Amino acid sequence: MKNDIIFMRTINTNKLYDLGQQLAKIDLEAKRLRMEILDFIAQHPQDAMSMGALRVNYSRIKKGEFYI
Repeated sequence: MKNDIIFMRTINTNKLYDLGQQLAKIDLEAKRLRMEILDFIAQHPQDAMSMGALRVNYSRIKKGEFYI
């Protein structure tokens, strides 16, 4: 019984670690995409606003609060 509890705790800890790693990768990708959007807006401000694809406030993009 005691060994079962330790085994389950180890599995849960490993799963939690794996999920944390996946979340870190997603966060890095989101930051990279935010930078791409900021670069596009900086290079083509009129296009970004006139396309209608971006309906955002520039300061919100910096914080990561944007919608495409």
